[in-house]
Amino acid sequence: MSFKTAERRIGILGPGWSGKTIFLTSLINHLAAHDPRHFHLGNKDKASGEIRKFRKLPSDAPWPEFEYEKFRERLVHRRWPKKTRDCSSYVCRFERTDWTFTDVFLKLYDLPGERINDFAMVRPGSDTFAGWSDGFMKRIGQDISYADRFEPYLKYLEDSQINDERILTAYKLTLAQLRQAYKPYLTPSTFALSREGEPPPAGRTPEQLAAERYVGLSPDAEFAPLPAAARQRLPRVAERFAERFNRYAGQVVSPLVETLQSCHGLVVLVDVLQLLATDTATRDDYQELLRDMLRALNPSENVLQRVYRGVSDVFLPRQLRPNWITRIAFVAPKADLVHPTDRNRMKHLLRRMVEREARDLDGIQCEYFNVAAVSATSSVPGGDDKRILSGSTMLDAAGRLLEPGDRQKFMVSALPDDWPHHWNAGDYVFPSVYPQIPPRRDAAPDHIGLNEVFNFLCY
Repeated sequence: MSFKTAERRIGILGPGWSGKTIFLTSLINHLAAHDPRHFHLGNKDKASGEIRKFRKLPSDAPWPEFEYEKFRERLVHRRWPKKTRDCSSYVCRFERTDWTFTDVFLKLYDLPGERINDFAMVRPGSDTFAGWSDGFMKRIGQDISYADRFEPYLKYLEDSQINDERILTAYKLTLAQLRQAYKPYLTPSTFALSREGEPPPAGRTPEQLAAERYVGLSPDAEFAPLPAAARQRLPRVAERFAERFNRYAGQVVSPLVETLQSCHGLVVLVDVLQLLATDTATRDDYQELLRDMLRALNPSENVLQRVYRGVSDVFLPRQLRPNWITRIAFVAPKADLVHPTDRNRMKHLLRRMVEREARDLDGIQCEYFNVAAVSATSSVPGGDDKRILSGSTMLDAAGRLLEPGDRQKFMVSALPDDWPHHWNAGDYVFPSVYPQIPPRRDAAPDHIGLNEVFNFLCY
């Protein structure tokens, strides 16, 4: 790495189906085929910088390569990319005309949302099997929808004839029931996404999933949370589970967290529209997952370290700034699925959901954005009161999948001024639409706010 090169590492995070793959695919497209008219670089008050000499480089081993060309091709044929199944990275180098004497060595990291469920395993206080188990029990006790489903498992642990195999089967059966109820907190996350990147097959019963899936490094290295009373009554089981927990945290969770902690910036996607389209409990679940993630990544610095962080950002050249998280962009995706009059409300809902945890981060600057990485709708003039958009809708009125077709007019819900105290699935509706992206590889899709996120993180 030469002295004139500024390395930037950016991690893309978010729960499952929050749009990480779309975000990253569109961003790479705009960097590789940069057009300053559509992707403004640098200060808004100045002319846009331009990207030149863009070169793709090998992925950052051991992370597999992000399959940019494959994902873009799916978008061209109006198919949303399949969800992230494995960690991946994309590495490139380019020059910016607005950065004098400096080129950029950029590393982008993408990881499945399911892995966020495990981040508590490396957070101080829950980084031991006992601490993790106690935190898990406290968490499910705070949510009646989880507590009710875990009651048979906890009762089962009182059986004097219980053994490892029966404990694990009972735990996996509970996780399978939670998954069928669309509850996101499934840990160890290998139950929802194996280490090979395979999700559970569709159409399986909870009993079948309990028999087919594993919770841990492998089918012969499984563990499940045990409350304090069970650990005292079953010390040998607890000891075996603790050893497996430590190996899992060391081999699966710690490498991910360490890579993310070495990033200069993070993109955290929070699908505000999906949460509104579900219910109050789902929002609370995702808020807790975000807390786990931010607490695990929090540098927890003392005063001197925070001063050094601030001074280095101001006085050190880009090439010499230390490798740590300095900025987090909280992003509400799918901004094209709300009417333009509601986009400020969308950002406000995002801020209200995460700002308390963001304030607790030591020495990290946070900002909030509305983004549509691929903008596929347009507003209908004169329809402000009714929130009418135009796009190629994916479902008909009966919920049946439609083939990509001509643009149709459709209505979307008005966003509330703040999160309601309670709402149910179906109270807010935001129909999905097919993507619109130019078939030409040297042309990038329309977007909303994508460049603002990049400018905030790559400054």
